[in-house]
Amino acid sequence: MKSIYFVMPAYNEEANIEDVIKQWHPICEKINQLGDNAKLVIANDGSKDNTYKIMKNLEEKYPYFIAIDKPNSGHGATVLYLYRYAIDNGADYVFQTDSDGQTLPEEFWQMWDNKEKYDFQIGTRGGRQDGGSRVFVTKTLRFVV
Repeated sequence: MKSIYFVMPAYNEEANIEDVIKQWHPICEKINQLGDNAKLVIANDGSKDNTYKIMKNLEEKYPYFIAIDKPNSGHGATVLYLYRYAIDNGADYVFQTDSDGQTLPEEFWQMWDNKEKYDFQIGTRGGRQDGGSRVFVTKTLRFVV
């Protein structure tokens, strides 16, 4: 049995965090039904809105969902926090995406189907409207990897 943790940092996402959980939780359900172990873990990174309250209220409804609250440390530090959390809890695989709903859950299966072929997979979105610094970081990371 393999274990995968879907990890997402969240900051001031009250407008769409419930929809994101509703979209991603069925992926966890399906993986668990197929005999592997999947968890959806979202870390609230010190949001100033009701993101964490909404997440906590949804934990009971979604059994494979874990809501974490932590002080604000920024996107990168929260992603690293989540990777450590997943590894410390036995994850064989970690799938990281943002909690803004821009990644479509159905796109996950292509990566999952190739999990035995590659040690590391990274996906990209075309037509992004990111600022210059984010584009630079993304291109640098892609080059390094």
